Amino acid sequence: MEEQKILTRKKRWLWNFVGWMIPCVIFCVNVFLLILILLSFTTQMNDIIALSTGMINVMIFLTWLYMRRKPKLVRQLGSFKEIERLEAFSQIADMGEQAIPIFIQALETPLTTTIIWHGAEAHRLAVEGLGLLKAKQAIDVLCEALEHPVSSVRAKAVWALGEIGEPSVIPHLIPLLGDCDTVSDQAATVLEKFGEGDLVHAFKKALSRKVDEQARKILTGKYRPQVVKAFIKALNSGSQLAAIGAAWALGELRFVEALPVL
Repeated sequence: MEEQKILTRKKRWLWNFVGWMIPCVIFCVNVFLLILILLSFTTQMNDIIALSTGMINVMIFLTWLYMRRKPKLVRQLGSFKEIERLEAFSQIADMGEQAIPIFIQALETPLTTTIIWHGAEAHRLAVEGLGLLKAKQAIDVLCEALEHPVSSVRAKAVWALGEIGEPSVIPHLIPLLGDCDTVSDQAATVLEKFGEGDLVHAFKKALSRKVDEQARKILTGKYRPQVVKAFIKALNSGSQLAAIGAAWALGELRFVEALPVL
């Protein structure tokens, strides 16, 4: 049993050593190749290629240096190996409230994706963990995640806020009704959970170019600024149908504050 523990520690040490050495070797080799390219070619295109290669490798190296300062479990959340990500997630979640700052720290790591780091997956798992823990102290961080560049992270942030169950986030969720389908569907579900089903229904009717007096009253009511943002977001959602409906609704509902984007 003791021999097995020693063997396990040796394997762990070996993997940590490899984790340090491989990026260093890759970086040094690429710097050497970059120097050779710059010395061997003088054409503008080759200079551009060389510069791009150098910048990419510098980014990888800097990401590696930055992540080595983070706790091991945070680094594993961004592993390219799914089993390693899930194991790290499970270990962190089992810590209870002590896991909250770890998940927040993971959410603040770079979004970049390199050969050593999968930022989007780390952020998605961090948001999911905060939702599972119903971490009220993370509401502000999750509201910021609603603007995340990756739609799966935005959708998971909406879900997490729904799990926490704090109605004060409603104004932050309404603009997501105009996001892509994955996010808007999740936002609609959570808003209905918070008792805003009439607003969700009115918004969907407006996107279908059908607005009655009740829908008009709801959409131009106390959440008017957030509804305008939702329609503007729908204009840029990538769906031609949604964009046409949003443009029609902005005009029909006399949302003059949206004129600069039309």
